[in-house]
Amino acid sequence: ETFLLDLSRPINDLWQSSYTVRVIDTTTLEVDVTRDQSINGMFAELSREGIEVTSMRNKANRLEELFIRMVAGDEVHADVDASTGLEDEGAGPSGEGVPR
Repeated sequence: ETFLLDLSRPINDLWQSSYTVRVIDTTTLEVDVTRDQSINGMFAELSREGIEVTSMRNKANRLEELFIRMVAGDEVHADVDASTGLEDEGAGPSGEGVPR
């Protein structure tokens, strides 16, 4: 799984990491965490390097996931609210989405 990490202050150099780390910009890292690694380990490593994370988000694209599910033949019809990325499944009598 890939995570985007926002940092409290800019970093200049990468360290020797047991994770795949890409620098998006000086205050944003993209980190791959495999099934045999842990998020706790990633944070421990960042702490050892003196790197403070202010926020973290999953890189997965919800619209892409929705498209893949629809193409795969899921019977669930989902509407995506582009402003929030939240999904509503099904439709009520007036055609309005029914929240999950």
